Amino acid sequence: MLRSILDGCGYEVAEVVDGFEILKCAVAFKPHLMILDFQTSRLDGCAAPILLRKQPVLEKIPVIALIAAASEISADQIAAAGFTAHLVKPISPDRLRHCVARLL
Repeated sequence: MLRSILDGCGYEVAEVVDGFEILKCAVAFKPHLMILDFQTSRLDGCAAPILLRKQPVLEKIPVIALIAAASEISADQIAAAGFTAHLVKPISPDRLRHCVARLL
């Protein structure tokens, strides 16, 4: 769903399904913004932005966390992990578009 919304807005989208693919893909793709599911497989949600920020080419890129509505993580914990913003699932298309446009 996120991909179709972002494609429809004219953004070029790269997608990975495994937490450990994030770093490899991000370094190769050099995105202007990243959206990461906080509950990504095989990688703790807090670990992903920390690993990404260690790469000079990625250290200043905005990173949006997708979190479950029932998540017990706080906005302060999300920010401390290195995320720039967060969206709570289910995500409305308008909120996604607005958040992405604001950060770009």
